[in-house]
Amino acid sequence: MLHFSFDMGTNSIGWAVLDMSNTQSLQIRDMGVRIYTDGREAQKGVPLNEARRNARQMRRQRDRKIRRKRAMLRFLVDNKLMPDSRDEQLAVARRDPYELRAAALERKLEPVELGRIMMQFSIRRGFKSNRKEANEEKQKEQSSMLDGVRVLEDALCGQTLGQWLFQQRAGGNAVRFRARIEKATAVYSFYPSRKMYEDEFNRIREKQEAYYKRIGWDNLYRIIFFQRPLKAPERGRCRFYTDEYRAYKAFVSFQRFRILQDINNLKYRNDDDILEEIPVELKRKLFDALDNQESMTFNKIRKLFGKDYTNGFNLEDEKRDKLLGNIISVPFRKPEYFGPAWDGFPPEKKDEIIEKLLNEDDVAVLEEYLKTYHLSDEQVKNILGKKLPTGTAFLSSRFMIECADVMLQEMITYDKAAEKLGFHHSAKAQVKLREKLPYYGEILTGLVTGAKGDDGKNTEEKFGRIANPTVHIALNQLRKLVNALIKRFGPPSEIVLE
Repeated sequence: MLHFSFDMGTNSIGWAVLDMSNTQSLQIRDMGVRIYTDGREAQKGVPLNEARRNARQMRRQRDRKIRRKRAMLRFLVDNKLMPDSRDEQLAVARRDPYELRAAALERKLEPVELGRIMMQFSIRRGFKSNRKEANEEKQKEQSSMLDGVRVLEDALCGQTLGQWLFQQRAGGNAVRFRARIEKATAVYSFYPSRKMYEDEFNRIREKQEAYYKRIGWDNLYRIIFFQRPLKAPERGRCRFYTDEYRAYKAFVSFQRFRILQDINNLKYRNDDDILEEIPVELKRKLFDALDNQESMTFNKIRKLFGKDYTNGFNLEDEKRDKLLGNIISVPFRKPEYFGPAWDGFPPEKKDEIIEKLLNEDDVAVLEEYLKTYHLSDEQVKNILGKKLPTGTAFLSSRFMIECADVMLQEMITYDKAAEKLGFHHSAKAQVKLREKLPYYGEILTGLVTGAKGDDGKNTEEKFGRIANPTVHIALNQLRKLVNALIKRFGPPSEIVLE
């Protein structure tokens, strides 16, 4: 009777094969350690694929900029706005584009003058905020850029960006948008937005289109400003409703589900240090309190429960001194956000709004979307500036809404509520035993993302993978080790994993 034992770490697996055929004496057949890289940088702990991803992103941005310049040059030459000769093109490039951009609103430009402006637009087209940027360092830089954009918006005072830059240059001031470093952070005194360039393009078009009717202004606009929409990170599937995606943690359905989980798991330590259940009426009282504030300390919970509750709770320790409340609905109920209208939306509508805020990258699209709810400009601005929690749960929004309804109605824990819905919170259906350990994605279907099914080029693409690189590598190494031991010693009767 063989017994496999494993002790898993982030970059090693200790293993032992024990022969337990003789109950009187235990025989160690073999033992050892399998060492592997955890897929992260040794010093910073940053995933190695993050560095590759950043380098790939920089290459793509460079390549797209080069392609955009080439496409613009072809367009300008074809429309007689730029000469064919390379030497003549270099001569045009020496013309001052800022003077031409200011003049474009006053007089008819020569063809090469208009071409010079459009060539500069194809190279520098302003900052467009990426609201889905998850990297904290990039978020800080973007925040500084947005501060610079606001400063520049106030400075323009109805002028186009080109007019303002020409005045700055005439006054001997710098016209390059460079950052200064303060406390290891890039700070921008002013910075142009994509919208500033688009507005200037439209103003120039209004003036010059009368003289250049035959050039394709719409195509010109597309060459300059087209940007591929960002691909949203793929969510995994719900462990119960497997045809539905997992909910975002910013969803109101998740917040309500989480609050009810905490309340129904909460127990009180009596004077004999024995955990006892909290009465249902007090649980409902606590739910109402947490639903109307963003957090509540355990000291305030004791005051809420009354004089009979002076001891501690099972969820209370040195690292946790409070329970989180409804961190989404509480601020959104305020007049400066959605106001009283927020509570009038059904849970599905609230989740729809949150999903739009999380996934839509175009601020203009979001502004139009939010104004359909009859919000003021100030309310829209506040909502767009609200920082939302990131990440996803393991459950879909529909399941959490249904489960939370049961948990609230009967004030029972998640596992009991799941049973009432016809599910088991952790049990898996019995599967046929295999001769070897398969790729983990084939079994842990509720934990992986990116599964392409039969369209996948390999096993990983077919079944998907866990996003955490350390876990992904460790599970693959465990599979290789288990299968190697089976090949050498035969199938085990038991496997113990620590």
